[in-house]
Amino acid sequence: MVNQLHGGKSPNWSFGELEDAGASIVIYSTPCLYAAQHGIEKYLSEMIETKGLPQEGTASMEDCAQVLERKSNC
Repeated sequence: MVNQLHGGKSPNWSFGELEDAGASIVIYSTPCLYAAQHGIEKYLSEMIETKGLPQEGTASMEDCAQVLERKSNC
């Protein structure tokens, strides 16, 4: 098992390198959190610039409903 972090002590291994090293579980929670923070900051900056809700860089209500529907069918 590997807990992959941006800027952590371990290098940012590729999927192939992790597989070759025998990792069967890889946790990407922190990189996903960092990506979400980046997206939120970018969206809020654009909102301030345009003085409204940006139409790009976001998911629609339909997109969200599809994800929730897929999760409930698991």
